[in-house]
Amino acid sequence: MRTKPSLLEQSTRREFIGRTAAIAACAAISPHLIAAEAASKAKPNSVIHGVRVGVITYSYRGGNINTAEETLKALVEDGLSEVELMDGPIRSFANIRIKTD
Repeated sequence: MRTKPSLLEQSTRREFIGRTAAIAACAAISPHLIAAEAASKAKPNSVIHGVRVGVITYSYRGGNINTAEETLKALVEDGLSEVELMDGPIRSFANIRIKTD
């Protein structure tokens, strides 16, 4: 049974190529992971080549989204900076009551 060689010991060509390939794969993937993490922390910007891409909050109704805070969190997670506010959670957040006579 052969034990793994330390860094100071000589290794076979196959071991060297395997380690080199693993290091190259990590180096190739790392910039993408760092960029994705930075983008997730950045302020949302859904303006693409001057075109404002957005949604109405009606698109986020139901499911687990019931409050204005949950709606805002979902919009930020989706990277949307343009939104048209509709009734529902926004009205309750602003404490606006509709009179019904």
